[in-house]
Amino acid sequence: MDLWWFTHASRLYKGVFFASFLLIAAWETYSPRRILATPTWKRWLMHGFVDILNNTTIPLVFRVSALAVAFAMSNSPWGVLNRLPLPLAVRVLLTCVLLDLFLYVNHHAQHSVPLLWRLHQMHHTDGDVDLSTGLRFHPGDVFLTQAAYLVVVAVLAPPPIGVLCAELFNLAQAMFSHGNVTLPPRLESMVRLVLVTPEFHRVHHSINAAEQRSNLGVLFSFWDRLFHTYRHKPEAGEEGLRFGLEEVTAAQSVQPLTMLALPFAAGPRPNPQHHGILQADGTQAQ
Repeated sequence: MDLWWFTHASRLYKGVFFASFLLIAAWETYSPRRILATPTWKRWLMHGFVDILNNTTIPLVFRVSALAVAFAMSNSPWGVLNRLPLPLAVRVLLTCVLLDLFLYVNHHAQHSVPLLWRLHQMHHTDGDVDLSTGLRFHPGDVFLTQAAYLVVVAVLAPPPIGVLCAELFNLAQAMFSHGNVTLPPRLESMVRLVLVTPEFHRVHHSINAAEQRSNLGVLFSFWDRLFHTYRHKPEAGEEGLRFGLEEVTAAQSVQPLTMLALPFAAGPRPNPQHHGILQADGTQAQ
């Protein structure tokens, strides 16, 4: 990879972040899918605080980024993608697909393993869903995901430009998939064949525990169809869809200290695996 990409990666991340945020924010403002129950400023203050906390503490733990790991492994004889005699463009595409597969598996584990769910549930306590929900993650959740992610990058040894592309796509996708927006029905049905759309992802934020364990894709939607976790629409219909967790009130959901302490609170939700496995049609196998 040209060293220019590596040295300017921080600017690229910031540029994509702010461009995506402003674009989706404008879309939500002028054509919102729903009227939010909690004032936007309260939620944005909460989510901004959490995002700043994550972006200041996580780099103190992990002194190296995924891009740096990929760059360090680029000339190594080890690594899956290093050993495949494929054109760079194909390896970049494989990088995006395989890293997204990791994110799907990781997300599935967050909803299946009780310890991981304790950390991840903070993301689901938001009683509304808009682009800022994509910033709402517990530091412990981010820490474990980043640790596993760095290991996967080291094992795959993907081209650094592939890691950069995957992360830029995911940065924009986090805003888009959580956006309080909707696409025209025909366009939405075509886009969701490949990508996670806001309509697709809203089902995952349902207050219904079974629906929370569906539509787990992050960038690509086809993983859910492949692994039978796809649900086309919420059981109560779009108008009856409610967000959040039953045990967390709207007032609690915008209290940073309460949310950060949530994984350590008594009475966690039972192991999600006890509720059965979602089939492709949205039903459960017991």
